Amino acid sequence: MVDVYHEAWHGFSQLYLTRAEKKALYKEVQKKLGTKADFFEIEEMLAEDFREYVRTGKAKANSP
Repeated sequence: MVDVYHEAWHGFSQLYLTRAEKKALYKEVQKKLGTKADFFEIEEMLAEDFREYVRTGKAKANSP
């Protein structure tokens, strides 16, 4: 059942965020993590982080 939250993140990010908002979000993640991960990889990381947040009710350490 928790996989639905992973997919819910994709629904939110792909249907509600503008292209500019997504680009800014992905670039912020790249900068914060010091990675050159592509936007698809970052989208998947965010979806997994959201799933974990819903499952535990706790945000990742050092998250804004």
